[in-house]
Amino acid sequence: MAKPEEVLVVIDENGNPIEELITDTETVSLYNTMRENLVFLTNIDSKKVYNLITSTLENLLESDANFSFDALNKLCWALGSISE
Repeated sequence: MAKPEEVLVVIDENGNPIEELITDTETVSLYNTMRENLVFLTNIDSKKVYNLITSTLENLLESDANFSFDALNKLCWALGSISE
């Protein structure tokens, strides 16, 4: 799953917290397309998507050789996009 847009909370010159969006239009467009496809696939066969996500997580946690924070973040973004 591609990385979604990020929101940073920054303090303005008056000391008020504000949200600042960091967007990369190509990445955001790819994320939105992947999110829509994942939602459609989940609606078509939720058990298969659940099993795929579970097996991917188990594979990541199986050994240190398979684990990477990048892969874990992508899996988390995919899970978050289903619930939107």
